[in-house]
Amino acid sequence: MNESATASSLGSVQVTQVVDGCAFRGLPLTVFVFSVLTLVFDGFDIQAVGFVAPALLAEWNITRAELAPVLAAAMVGMALGAMLMGPVGDKLGRRSALVLSMSTVAIGSLLSAYADTPGELSLYRLITGLGLGGSLPNATSLVVEFAPLTVRNVVVSVTIVGVPIGGVVGAEAAAQLLPAFGWRSVFLAGALLPLLLVICMWLWMPESPRYLARRPQRRAELATILNRLTRSTRYSAEHTFTIAEQAGAEQKEGLAAILAPQYRTDTLLLWVAFFASIFSVYALFNWLPTVLSSMGLPVTVALRCALVFNLGGVVGTLVMATAMNRFGSRRVLIVLSLMGALLAVTLAVFQSTLYDADRLTPLLLVMAGAGASILAVQVGLYSVSAHAYPTSARSSGVGAGLGIGRLGGILSAFAGAALFSGGVTPFFGGIAVVILLMAVSIALFKRHIPPVHAQAQLTPLNQREHT
Repeated sequence: MNESATASSLGSVQVTQVVDGCAFRGLPLTVFVFSVLTLVFDGFDIQAVGFVAPALLAEWNITRAELAPVLAAAMVGMALGAMLMGPVGDKLGRRSALVLSMSTVAIGSLLSAYADTPGELSLYRLITGLGLGGSLPNATSLVVEFAPLTVRNVVVSVTIVGVPIGGVVGAEAAAQLLPAFGWRSVFLAGALLPLLLVICMWLWMPESPRYLARRPQRRAELATILNRLTRSTRYSAEHTFTIAEQAGAEQKEGLAAILAPQYRTDTLLLWVAFFASIFSVYALFNWLPTVLSSMGLPVTVALRCALVFNLGGVVGTLVMATAMNRFGSRRVLIVLSLMGALLAVTLAVFQSTLYDADRLTPLLLVMAGAGASILAVQVGLYSVSAHAYPTSARSSGVGAGLGIGRLGGILSAFAGAALFSGGVTPFFGGIAVVILLMAVSIALFKRHIPPVHAQAQLTPLNQREHT
């Protein structure tokens, strides 16, 4: 009897239903922990230049305009990395793409620690950015494809919240390392941590079961993973493994899928939303310590404000994820976008109240609220993009959105300098306008995440569009 006949005789296994029926423990929890750590270290490395920017300006005696290419270099790398490594994750597997991405982050950060000129640092930050850009779409896809339906929104959001957690850790680490060891020590820390994580992921992190279900030659590996998930021995390489979205016509893979007629409009809207979101977030990541220092606040206070901004993002993301479970993504993300725009206007207008070194509580509260809204929306967009596309194109879809979005990050490095040249009001006012553009794109987007109770009622046929 040939292999296909043997497989057919044992019946078909719906992998999506197996994963959704498992408890969030064992392998799903392991993948979650590794993915969170990936994004924590990403958040550290993403914001590293922003943390050390005042020190670089002083040591190298350069202007803010001369620093802009250094800030933009990582964004260029992240755009390229997301566009390149998303399809790699769809072709070669999420695990392989993630290990490669984090290895690149470690190498780029190590080189950055030994840069002697802005040009050298720009090149090394470009290399770092390639890894940073590739890690996020593959970590997101891996978590989506391991997390059971009932906790998926929360788990994905908590995973992505690793980025602002990394910002919190990085801001505090920079505050301790900079006075004692100088700016190079921040990059050395940003190299060591991803390197340790790469070793652990290579040894212990499994591949996505949904990805493996599309690779018949890897049925034995998939059967082993499903047996570990269910703590049983019921699956073997002789089974036929399918996923819900494989029903019906054969799907395109990669970028061809996300630009197909049924996805094209939502893809373009998602790109606009990511562009606006990443512009606003990285304008703040890269320029916030410098902007606040220009208002007479000590550098240590400016770094604490960056910490509070990131910490607000952590709290806001957890609230956002819980709210999305109940109300779906559309209403929650629109409300948070409008809140972020309002707080950006507050930072632009109420300067005499907020920028007072002797009375920091109002500024810290606004910073926390801004982080809770602006960062939470960005995390929500990752969840929405992972939800909107099928397994065959999930990493490509998330990666393309991030890649286009990174153009906003690149622009923010230069636009931030230009806006800041006019003072605090145009800097934060410009960010508010961009956030409003994001709110409009989110409102027009169709494939939002429905409430969990609505997802649970979807039939396997409908899951082709919603899984």
